[in-house]
Amino acid sequence: MSRIKDGTFGKFKYILYIPSGIDLPLIVVLHGSGEVGKSLSKLKKREPYLGLKKGIVSPNAIVLMPQLKSGSWGKSAGALKKLIDHVAKEHHCDQNRISITGHSLGGAGVIDMLIKYPDYFSAAASLSPCKNYKKDLLRTITHIPIWIFYGEKEGKFGKYARLIKSRLDSIHGNALITCVKGKGHAIQSCWIDNKYKLFAWITSNNKDAN
Repeated sequence: MSRIKDGTFGKFKYILYIPSGIDLPLIVVLHGSGEVGKSLSKLKKREPYLGLKKGIVSPNAIVLMPQLKSGSWGKSAGALKKLIDHVAKEHHCDQNRISITGHSLGGAGVIDMLIKYPDYFSAAASLSPCKNYKKDLLRTITHIPIWIFYGEKEGKFGKYARLIKSRLDSIHGNALITCVKGKGHAIQSCWIDNKYKLFAWITSNNKDAN
């Protein structure tokens, strides 16, 4: 039986999806700029919260959805890492299966966190990343399985997604990329779409295998 609860730790408010079980993987979900603020109600109007609440997706994993008060995820990397450590310890998560995903501002936050902590995460998925990254910054994360998504009708952020993929390929990275047909920037539904089974994919990766 799963449950969802709100919490606070350090500088973050957060929502936590908790299924039954022990030694579960942990998925960290970083929201976009539209959900930045001090009210968790913003996150509760978006995916993946809605899909988790309605049971559309029921991952066998703890899902942590923190809220950024201001700024960018990269500038709050240290505080975010402390929150992830806290949740992983409190819920006895599998330390070899801590993964991270995010959309837009959060999609960039995913890459920022991987670069900052290249030996911490088992896998990642970046949706509509809103930031470009030079090849040199990506060299330390070539061992991490990364799935990149962008909308077919996306503008420059679609270009950023393709550049991240091509630059990782050029340095023998481990990246997948998916163009979401008919969509623009708002592709948060990928988190709960049975077509992609994103949560199942991200939790199937084990850090020891990277």
